[in-house]
Amino acid sequence: KNSKLRSLLFIPVGYSRFSMGSNFMELPLLRVLDLRGARFKGGKLPSSIGKLIHLKYLSLYQASVTYLPSSLRNLKSLLYLNLRINSGQLINVPNVFKEMLELRYLCLPKETTSLTMLELGNLLKLEKLMNFSTKDSSVTDLHGMTRLRTLSILISGGGWGMETLSSALSILGHLEDLTVTPTEYSVQFKLPKLIYRPMLSDVQHLPSHLTT
Repeated sequence: KNSKLRSLLFIPVGYSRFSMGSNFMELPLLRVLDLRGARFKGGKLPSSIGKLIHLKYLSLYQASVTYLPSSLRNLKSLLYLNLRINSGQLINVPNVFKEMLELRYLCLPKETTSLTMLELGNLLKLEKLMNFSTKDSSVTDLHGMTRLRTLSILISGGGWGMETLSSALSILGHLEDLTVTPTEYSVQFKLPKLIYRPMLSDVQHLPSHLTT
């Protein structure tokens, strides 16, 4: 109950976990909130988190969460958002990113049950985007992200060949680090991950700054 608190970080030790209450409204001035490893009742992140309108940094890394509230869309000042929750848990990600125009870093969950496509096309200031899924997002969302330096893509389902991918990447002139991962559900990429070697149709269209 410290109304002046600006930063709150939880650092789990070993396999320890902690349970987090829901009264975020008692911390109205928070700028930094790191909830890595947190547990929430029923796996639901409380909707009151949307009251923390001054947040710049929010991490749910390895948190036990299966539900994200739509009130996350109120966090329009976020620069850093890590939604890489506890591995093996499916999570429903609502379409809350449209007005997070200041985001520089976004890490999405690897496994989702989202029923709607995530609109990421407005995130023009992104410099690092992790776990961009072709199942949940459109390739056209990448076209405006010309500041991207790091990008990891999860290829899932049909409609995505290497030609489509190289065409999208050709616009990302500042891209330095690229990871492409076919998932087990992928139709276009049938080889096991360990022996998969993509054949790019137009290598000259790869970003010139690509190093990894």
